[in-house]
Amino acid sequence: MEEASFDGLGEDDDAAEDIPIDVMENTRNRTPREHVKDEAVGREIERRFIKFLRTFKDPVTKQPKYVISIRNMASENKESFEVDYNDFGEEDESIAIVYYLPEAPLEVLERLDKAATVCPSFG
Repeated sequence: MEEASFDGLGEDDDAAEDIPIDVMENTRNRTPREHVKDEAVGREIERRFIKFLRTFKDPVTKQPKYVISIRNMASENKESFEVDYNDFGEEDESIAIVYYLPEAPLEVLERLDKAATVCPSFG
């Protein structure tokens, strides 16, 4: 598996340029399930999820909640971490993902898992 720098995840300018700005929001008259199966939409789901993991701050501690959670997961040799659905729905860029999650759960969760898998241990 290829190691990546966490600081660079979700910020690949070349990849972001390939994806139209409204790729998530403009369904092009497709059903939600058909829409999230589109490769560009899938990549955008991954990009937004990685950005969410990198940037979401705990409302109480003001610390990067999921960066800390993933570091703890890695240091404890665990294989998973939990994301609070309520946190996810509060972020502007994540709202589209939250919309598609109940409409196409398998497809969206597959993309979220893929995105989380490429995240290195935030060491």
